[in-house]
Amino acid sequence: ELYDNKEKKVIWSDQWQENWDNLPTIKGNLSTGLLKALNTKKSFKDKTETISTEAYKYYLEAKFKFDNLENESEIELIRGLLTKCFSLDVNLLEAKFLLAKTYFHTDEHKKAKELSFQIIEKTEKDKNYRILAEVIGNLGLHYTLRRDFNEGLKYFNRALEISKQMNDKQAIALSKWGLAWISVYAGVHSHDQVIDMFKSVISSFEELQDYSELIGTYTDLGYCYLHLRGQLDKSLEYFKLALKHSENFGEKNQEVSGSLGVGIYYSFIGEFEKGDSYLNNSLEGSINRGDKTGIALYSQCLGESLFCQGKYEESLACFERTMNISEKTDLRLWIIGPVLGVAINRKKLGIDIDYDNIKEQIEKYYQKDNWYEYYHDYLQYLLFEDNRYLQLAYDKLNNISIKLNKKDRAKLLKCPWPKIIIEEWEKVN
Repeated sequence: ELYDNKEKKVIWSDQWQENWDNLPTIKGNLSTGLLKALNTKKSFKDKTETISTEAYKYYLEAKFKFDNLENESEIELIRGLLTKCFSLDVNLLEAKFLLAKTYFHTDEHKKAKELSFQIIEKTEKDKNYRILAEVIGNLGLHYTLRRDFNEGLKYFNRALEISKQMNDKQAIALSKWGLAWISVYAGVHSHDQVIDMFKSVISSFEELQDYSELIGTYTDLGYCYLHLRGQLDKSLEYFKLALKHSENFGEKNQEVSGSLGVGIYYSFIGEFEKGDSYLNNSLEGSINRGDKTGIALYSQCLGESLFCQGKYEESLACFERTMNISEKTDLRLWIIGPVLGVAINRKKLGIDIDYDNIKEQIEKYYQKDNWYEYYHDYLQYLLFEDNRYLQLAYDKLNNISIKLNKKDRAKLLKCPWPKIIIEEWEKVN
């Protein structure tokens, strides 16, 4: 049954009796019915599948456990189920891709990429474009997290091209999400274009009622409104939608994402106790799941909040955790945050700093034209005691706030980071 949430009615339903051994028939019936309901045509002819039903059962059990992963120790159990699956059907590509994702999760990137490239070769040969697009898009995300933006763009664009050929709305939306996400950090498009891209993706996911993907995309858009436009109310609107969907529809691995946005928001406006509670919730969930990317990101966000509160030792511990993970896993997307965070907290605590190394890292990663987080410029001002960085922070903040109406501008400028930047700039000037 497929329910149209906007029209408040069922737009497709069907029922049939079919033996589980006829799995290809079941999959075909579901696919055909859904495509008719969505008024979508296939651009590629279906291939007849020969699938071991027992193998597919093991795959589905493994996928459910991975999607709802609560503890990193469960990864070995998931791989065990996939081993049983492969013993019955070595050619089940969905299972091989799930195995690759378990290796990405445990940061065994060489194994994960080898499996991914094997799947790409096989799917291109067999013209299994659905899995091909998904695997290629996942590689786009992998390279983006390592700040290899050229490779990230190459894979996301290729995934989008394949998705359009299939006329697969969900695959198209996922590819566009990847391109919007990379644009924020690589400066490929203007900030306004990035926001429009995320809005378009959200419209697609809402139409498809894909609540799972909506959680992360609502969070992304909320973050854009907070830091790119300074529109606090709009930001909170999307963060709350992410939280609501994570509570109502999210799998275990998405609940932490729902808490992240509201945590960032409340810490940003100075409601630290409330914000830190949400951030700690996200961090705890990621630690339990062994999600190194999540641990690094949430630790960094918590470190920024703690620094604002003058809790330098706790803030330093958070940034050091992020830096340690970043160095071990080559996670470079947000690296400028821990680089500055560790250094400024060490300075506040009177601990020695390797200034040459800090300058080298900043020169390598800092985006002078595209980076939108003005408090990173302010941290450089505190670190190097150079007024040029204070002026840069003030100018970036002013370029955002001047576009707001009087009410929204007042809300933004009374938040801790903007307030302290303006007060320091006025004192120096």
